[in-house]
Amino acid sequence: MKIHHIKTIMPFFYEAKQGRKTFELRKDDRHYQVNDILHHLLFDDGQIQGDSFYQKITYKLTCFDGLTEGYCILGVENIPE
Repeated sequence: MKIHHIKTIMPFFYEAKQGRKTFELRKDDRHYQVNDILHHLLFDDGQIQGDSFYQKITYKLTCFDGLTEGYCILGVENIPE
């Protein structure tokens, strides 16, 4: 298990934090794996704003028609604070 610190912009940050956005489309340059943790950092106006939350990766989709090579879709669930 690895923790990935990722910058997330509005409105996606709050949609995910509130549990309505349960997926992430990301470049797979960090080699995400199921059970890894995403630490979302609110990124706005060119800098990290201080708000954050955690999600667990529950599913990873790669190599699918229509998905650009080197990218993945991650199924995620919020980790209660």
